[in-house]
Order: sequence, then structure tokens, then C-alpha cells
Amino acid sequence: MTDIKTVLYTPEWHERLLTFMIAEYPNRSRSYLDWWLTNLDHGKQENWNKTVILMNENKIIGCTTANETRMSLHEGKEKNVFFVANVIISSHFRGKGLSKMLYGHINQFTNWFSTGITDIAWNIQSKLMDVFIKLDPVRVYISLNRFVVTAALKKIGLLRYKPGENYPDTFELNKNELFVKVDDVEKTDIPENGYWMEDTVEFVRDRSFLKNRFFNMYRKDEYHMYNYLIDGITKGYLVVRKTRLSGIDMLSLVDFRCSRSIYERRMMLAVVKLAKMNKIGIVITLTSRNYSWISCNPLTIKMKKKLHTATGDPKMMRNENILITSADSDLDFVYY
Repeated sequence: MTDIKTVLYTPEWHERLLTFMIAEYPNRSRSYLDWWLTNLDHGKQENWNKTVILMNENKIIGCTTANETRMSLHEGKEKNVFFVANVIISSHFRGKGLSKMLYGHINQFTNWFSTGITDIAWNIQSKLMDVFIKLDPVRVYISLNRFVVTAALKKIGLLRYKPGENYPDTFELNKNELFVKVDDVEKTDIPENGYWMEDTVEFVRDRSFLKNRFFNMYRKDEYHMYNYLIDGITKGYLVVRKTRLSGIDMLSLVDFRCSRSIYERRMMLAVVKLAKMNKIGIVITLTSRNYSWISCNPLTIKMKKKLHTATGDPKMMRNENILITSADSDLDFVYY
């Protein structure tokens, strides 16, 4: 279509683009969309051009947005990358080849990642992008405790109750495993370089990321962060928040990191314990980790749902086993 103009984003476009996104995504939080663009505004100017706007007769009809982050590579190397999200084409202009224009813009870069890609977009992108590396998908896990029975009775109307609001300063899994609540990320123990796992590809989790993502954002009161200590030494952290899916109260494991993969099951067990404290019977976890279909302690079931994930980096391979959680991209805001 010759009358379509491409505009590269600058903060002056914030309000116009926000208005367009709200109109196209009426079920998504205005606060979330505003926060997403604000992160872009406050990021490096060199990354503004990774967000593109399509115009027709001075009206926005499409866009794709991006937010920057960093990741570690093998042997201590690091690179700047960005997550693509909110790829939108106005309903009146779909089927006219505009996706080629949007993906063609992203195609200029190789350091992009995208997760939660729809089935339709998955088929389109793989054909339009010069480099389209399919990574392990994000999977959905449900962990249960005895309050799941209470949740079922509430769902069918045989019981009325409200989940608790009990997030103690500390709690134990056993004598040498302690979880300590973090109220000030500046005063907590975090690896100097912001990378928690040994010799692996990992998205950064430094003070700046944690502060912006959980402590200085519009729904900061919903998140609860805990450091994981073994014999008094910090080995990782977890972040949870309450959510509601299909009318059922759940506790979401939004994010986690730990120095060794064997600790990840302990993280999930700790979240189930927190759920019990709040009379919540179900914990939901979105992660790229490929755990067993069913496992015990805690009782955890892998659901059939998978969220497609890809990158334009030709050096990334599916077996890199990159850890992705709900805190990456827009998963925590869009999928539950």
C-alpha cells in the first residue's frame, strides 16, 4: 500500500501511540501500556528506532514496540538485546500486507527476542524474517496444595472466603533454608554483575532491572520478593503476586533466579508454602524450563499450553535452555 508511512518512535509519540494501543487492546491495562512506553522513553535513544509506527492519512494504523535489556553469554561476555511486544495492526487494515512492513523493520536487527507469539504470527514471522531461530517455548505449570479443594468449592458456589494477605518477613523450608522478604532492593544481596546462574545464557537481573520491574512501577504493591538463603548465604530469589484466572485465585511465581538449577524445585515448594499461608490452593508458573509432566513435592502438573519463543540471533540455538519467566517481555501483564 503506497499511502502507508513508516515513522520511527520518539517520546513525542507516546500519547498518540498509547491512545491507539488502548483502542486496539481494550482489555489490557492502560497503566501497563503506559508503563511499557515509559520504559522505552527512559531507555537509550538508540533503541527508540526499534519501535515503529505505521501511519495512514495522519492516523496510526499499526505498530510494533520493543524494550531493551541485557543478557550474558558464555565465557563472561554480555550483549544488549530487546524484547518485541505489542505488534498491532488496526482491524480495518488487516490482510493488506502490513505485517510485512512491521516484521521487515524488526528484520534489520538480529538481537531481538519475542515470547508469547500467537500461532498465526508464528507462521507469518518464520516466513518473513531472514533469521528466525525457534527457542524452547514457555510452558505453564500448576502446583497444588490442600486448599485446591477449597478453591473448587468456592468456584461452584458452595463456599465463600477471601484469600489471605500473609507475606511474612521470613519463613523456612527447613533448618538451613530461609526465605527473607526484600523491601529495599538496594539493601539486598545481588551478584555484582546481575547474573545469578553459572556459565549459562541468562537475561540480566541486576538492581536496576529488579527496581524498575517490581519496586518502582504502577502495581508495585502486588509483588513480594524473597531472597533464598542456605546456611545464611544468598543462593537466589523469587517474586510472587496474587492473580485470578477463570474465576480462581492463584499465586503466580512471576520471577526467580538461583545459583544452581537443583534449587529451582525448592523455589516452587516455597511458593506453594506461601500459597498455603494465604489459603490459595494453586500456584501458576510460566517458565521456559522443561520439567516433568507431573512431579511431587510440590505436586506440579505441566499443562499442554505452550507459548512460542524465538530470536533473530543466529548464534542462539534451541538447546541453549535460556531461562524465561513471566517477568520477561509482557507475559506477566497479558497471559493472566
